[in-house]
Amino acid sequence: MFELSFYTILMAFLTSTVLFSLSCIFFSSSKRILNVGYKTIAFISFLSILRLVVPIDFDFTAILPMNELAKQISFFICQHRIAFFSIRLSIWDILLVIWLIGILFQLILYWRQYRQIDRIVVQTGKNVSYHPNYMKAFQSIQISYGISQQLPVYEIPMLSSPMLFSIRNPRILLPAENNYSDDDLHFIFRHEMTHFLHHDLLYKFFFQLLFIVYWWNPLKYILKRQVNNLLEINVDSSLTQNFEDAIPYMECLIKIKKQHAVSNKNYFDSCTLSISNIKEGSLEKRFQLLAHPSKQPRRFSGIFRLISIFVFLSSYFVTWEPLPVDNSSTMNEQDFILTEENAYAILNEDGTYDIYLYGEYLETVTSLKYYDSSLPIYTRNNSN
Repeated sequence: MFELSFYTILMAFLTSTVLFSLSCIFFSSSKRILNVGYKTIAFISFLSILRLVVPIDFDFTAILPMNELAKQISFFICQHRIAFFSIRLSIWDILLVIWLIGILFQLILYWRQYRQIDRIVVQTGKNVSYHPNYMKAFQSIQISYGISQQLPVYEIPMLSSPMLFSIRNPRILLPAENNYSDDDLHFIFRHEMTHFLHHDLLYKFFFQLLFIVYWWNPLKYILKRQVNNLLEINVDSSLTQNFEDAIPYMECLIKIKKQHAVSNKNYFDSCTLSISNIKEGSLEKRFQLLAHPSKQPRRFSGIFRLISIFVFLSSYFVTWEPLPVDNSSTMNEQDFILTEENAYAILNEDGTYDIYLYGEYLETVTSLKYYDSSLPIYTRNNSN
């Protein structure tokens, strides 16, 4: 069916890195974004993330042999050479334990941060959903979107910019000290409601879980920032389909940006979606895209989508792994052929196999697909 191992995770990481590097090249300048299209960049980023989500090989995956240096390194990592009590461990086994501990630690940190933000909202937040100005702005949003749902609105003293918080109990958070005009409130509520209707908080939560799983990946910080930028750009595009809305919307962003710069508090980033993306250059990119809505990508968009799909699918059809010992080779003029007469495998409780040659332990493997199908397989209870 499929296989999950050191080599499959390595292939997933390499493929994801190639795809993400391609998306970063396109996202590095407003001109490239306009030529290719932000949706194409989001599509390539999605494939990069999806490859990490499914780091497996299938039965149809073709194995390409590694070069000698890579083979020696992989054998050094995967061979069960470390004795821990009665258990044989490989370096890869130890790395897996560290990986799992890191995931648990990151999950605890994320949960604590979420709970702390929730406490801040409950303890210091003021429910202002029925404030006349807020109700008026929200009613106009409900009419334009044709919806009846209204999200609770809270004012938070320590907040620096408007944001959407919580999947289970979504709320719009506003700075307690603000001087937003009616037009500002109109765009702020439209922005946050668009995030809500697009289920962007759910997507961000999923991405955050993926970043927690791959906590050791140094590219996760860049990918996280790019995902946030793409979510904001997508909302910007939805809100300015009528070009006459672009200028007042940008003026609203500038006002929020200035207030954010004065406060300079960005504690809520991992658990919320904020209208004000304060990373260096990100707001300027958003303005460039808002100012050039008519430049639609055509040919380049399709070409690069096809290239990214090809790279993504190819990684499942072809992979690099060290080939098993060649059964036709000789070693010190003695046969090293694993057959049912001289070798057998013992199935361990964890699903791995101990390989024995002439009654002597040879190695532990995770799969027998490289070995002769006639090789006897026993369990620790000596049942065939």
